Amino acid sequence: MPDTPAFLSARARRLLDSPTAEYITAHFSRNDDAYDVASRPDGYVGLCIAENRLLWPELSERLAAVPAAPTQVLGYDAMIGARSFRERLARFMSARICGRSVSADHLAVLNGAGTALEILFYALGDPGDAVLVPTPSYAGFWPDIEYRDALKIVPVPTFSHEDFRLTEAHLDRAVESSDRPVRALLYTSPDNPLG
Repeated sequence: MPDTPAFLSARARRLLDSPTAEYITAHFSRNDDAYDVASRPDGYVGLCIAENRLLWPELSERLAAVPAAPTQVLGYDAMIGARSFRERLARFMSARICGRSVSADHLAVLNGAGTALEILFYALGDPGDAVLVPTPSYAGFWPDIEYRDALKIVPVPTFSHEDFRLTEAHLDRAVESSDRPVRALLYTSPDNPLG
């Protein structure tokens, strides 16, 4: 980008100068040809973005049933999420997910997976460190982790003849082949494009 402002950090300039991920360009160029059960049954179904538009009708009904939000939620709050929400989430996670007590102080609530991953990997790794990512995977991890946080993704291939199961052997091979320190494993479930 030739007119990148000089006052930006080197990290920000690098991000602005980085190419737009090919999958993003292809995805948005196909949006006008999106699948619709009635008018375009052979239309484009994007599997590269974590956004399921096929569920919008059901989600719209659920959202319409929610009472009006209190006015305090329209202003600024804690950067890690409103305390009252984190307390409710902690109670829910304690009772239904984790099987142990979770404190609101142990939770951060962020807007979107990309934001959460950027903050998480900024804290976990230094520029040049590695993150294991089982493949096939969501293509957006590369720009999110490599461009923004300056970390290096080490793909961990999984295979159709193994039903794409991730094994210790896959992880061991990836760690052994890495030419840099491996700081984390990014494992998502469900995962695009496998669902």
